[in-house]
Amino acid sequence: MSTSTRMKNLGLPALVVLVLLIVFGAVFLFELLSFTPDGAGGGVVTADSYRAELVALPDVTDIGHGEALFESYGCAACHDSAASTGVAPSMTGISERAGERRPPLPADAYLYESVVHPADYLVESYSNVMPQNFRDRMTDQELADVIAYLQTR
Repeated sequence: MSTSTRMKNLGLPALVVLVLLIVFGAVFLFELLSFTPDGAGGGVVTADSYRAELVALPDVTDIGHGEALFESYGCAACHDSAASTGVAPSMTGISERAGERRPPLPADAYLYESVVHPADYLVESYSNVMPQNFRDRMTDQELADVIAYLQTR
């Protein structure tokens, strides 16, 4: 088979690869240019930020269920087991730090934001690696239980 015949046979596959490279390159460039390290809503917060969402959560919580959820959703893997490696901040002592971590947010609002909108505020020296979809994955009761559990740590 001659070189020109081989080149003709490669025409369509080469074109497909080229188009895919252009599409993936465009998507990558868009993501790169639209990335903000603060997260989507990392703007100014007030003491009332997240108040409506918190009020909508159930009043009766189960701390034991919150602890079980913390384990089953895999939170402990980064926030407890791997916290010493710098993957994520340790949850030990979070109940004391939560009210001071992002003034003027009270502790429950900070914890809510940390679970539901983790990219909105990043603790210094940590990357935005936490899943961004816990609000979609957790029921209101589960979220209330996890926040109640974290307030005991």
